[in-house]
Amino acid sequence: MVYLAEVTTPPALYTAAAPMITRLAVTKGLVYKFHLYAPHGAMGLHYVQVFDGSYQLWPSSPGRAFRGDGIQIDWDDIYLKSTEPYEFTVKSWNLDDTYEHLTVIGVGMVSEEAFMARFLPSMSWESAVKAMAEIQARQIEQQQAIIAQPFAWLAPSEETGEE
Repeated sequence: MVYLAEVTTPPALYTAAAPMITRLAVTKGLVYKFHLYAPHGAMGLHYVQVFDGSYQLWPSSPGRAFRGDGIQIDWDDIYLKSTEPYEFTVKSWNLDDTYEHLTVIGVGMVSEEAFMARFLPSMSWESAVKAMAEIQARQIEQQQAIIAQPFAWLAPSEETGEE
């Protein structure tokens, strides 16, 4: 299954500190693909980040954001979405003072064990379940560290467009 969010952010209403929130409803399962498309016209002024709760997934560098003009990014990924709510949060802001801008986010997922095994072909299902449990434990550790210090990544950067 492929889930899409078309994120259109109005001009000059949102900032990195107070972004627009778009919910991307998904299912319980394994993320195997990520897609981002930023059409021509944004000139690098439209920023997007994707979160699972308070944990920043894409881009993986905390506090950083995707932006571009006429770019398309696709990559294979492995991320287990196993807890409710079954959604990702897209945070966006637009530094343009005149025009709204669009970015399309796509997430490919599988929810059945037989299909998950396709993306972990070198492992038996039992080994894959063990590996996913270890990955999930690390993800929870990282999430807890961010929850403990949620603003540690806040530092002025050219990526956020703030001084």
